[in-house]
Amino acid sequence: AENLAFNVLSRWPGIVSLAYYREKQREVDFVVTLGGGKYLAVEVKYRRRLDDFAGLHAFMDQYPQSYGLIVGRESAASLDPRQITMPLHHFLLAFD
Repeated sequence: AENLAFNVLSRWPGIVSLAYYREKQREVDFVVTLGGGKYLAVEVKYRRRLDDFAGLHAFMDQYPQSYGLIVGRESAASLDPRQITMPLHHFLLAFD
């Protein structure tokens, strides 16, 4: 699932860079730099239960201009207005 997400993200037009985030025990799979100090943090969790987003939340706290995208097996609700959750198959269709 992470390889599929990377292949899609690496072909986005207009991105400045594609990296990852790791600090202490927290990490984010992909960080898309959009320019102007704006980032999209992408966490891929291809399993039934979506949990453990400490890395994503730490990144979003450190970079207030950022947004989070969780790509999972199924869709789940998110109470954070800066965070979107979508299933992998929608991500592949929407951004390919």
